[in-house]
Amino acid sequence: MKQIKFTKSILIVALFALFVLPSRQFLQADGGVLQKKGAERVSELVQGLWPDEKCAEHISKYTEYTVVSIACDYTAMTRKRVFDIFFKSGLTLIKEVYQVEKNSGLYLYKLEDKTDPYNYQFYKIYVRNARILWPVHERLQPQIGIFVQNLTTVSSLLKWQTLGVPVSYGVLPQKGDSTELFQKIIDYGQELWITLALESEDGLENDYRTITVDDSKNPEKLSLYFDDVIPSDIPVTGVSSYHGSLFMKDIFSLRNLFSQLRKRGIHYFLDTQKGDSGGYDTARVMSMKSFRTNILMKGTKSEMEETWNKAMHIAKTGGTVIVLVEGDNEEALKYLKMMVEKQKSVYEFSFVSELPYK
Repeated sequence: MKQIKFTKSILIVALFALFVLPSRQFLQADGGVLQKKGAERVSELVQGLWPDEKCAEHISKYTEYTVVSIACDYTAMTRKRVFDIFFKSGLTLIKEVYQVEKNSGLYLYKLEDKTDPYNYQFYKIYVRNARILWPVHERLQPQIGIFVQNLTTVSSLLKWQTLGVPVSYGVLPQKGDSTELFQKIIDYGQELWITLALESEDGLENDYRTITVDDSKNPEKLSLYFDDVIPSDIPVTGVSSYHGSLFMKDIFSLRNLFSQLRKRGIHYFLDTQKGDSGGYDTARVMSMKSFRTNILMKGTKSEMEETWNKAMHIAKTGGTVIVLVEGDNEEALKYLKMMVEKQKSVYEFSFVSELPYK
């Protein structure tokens, strides 16, 4: 079945014509109550496809047709199981319409009861916060996200580009070649993140600006800082944390930080702080798409081998892994080049933003 693409206005008209108008007719017709009960039963069976994850719910009070909202993946296999439920319930598929975005999808179904021709049932399955969407975003392989943090020079960028896979780059603003790096990363088709140096308990002295807890208490001061470091004319996917052992314990500071980012259209956050950190959970509460790094690549070759094997185990068992590596770590780059070449057929290398939002 071919995908039907809509503009926003066309989609609204199509939804109204295909679903709302006929659903009103069949709900008012004789036997409409029984028909609605049958639709709700089918909805319960569809929700049952995700028994353990508690990520599907039936919503009916806002609409006149059945809505199933899903927070999990909608794969080709899941779609087959949904169809199996439809067909076993004595329904015939009349039409399927879908619109797939980067992280969500809307699937619309019109079905007819075999025992009562022209008596239709209508279903809308809205898949939210998903990475596996039939048909165009389906992934059958475990995903690996490589995040190169604290990139400061164009020379380093060129070296990392030789990996030949999607890479998410965290650039430390106002340091090195940061202004040129912003544009080149976009030109190369990679993913640009801003690395934010946050205040730590150890009081590190650095040659780049650190956002302190006191800075974050002043929204105007924080706003001016972001005006300076976040480019207005270049798309920034998200921000990552750097240090921040003190900052990450202050929820008020974190909320101010994420509020400023959301105002600038940035909705992705990568928490690299190990141990006691409120960044990940606070970002989620504020509707940011938040990730934690699983693996930090450093050390000797034997240590990197151990780290990489651990990363592969996490990817196999959990479906995804984020590998964090410093931009000036050339030994890690050499090692990753060997591993990426070996694993390309087994794993899918993706941008961090393309990993599932759990």
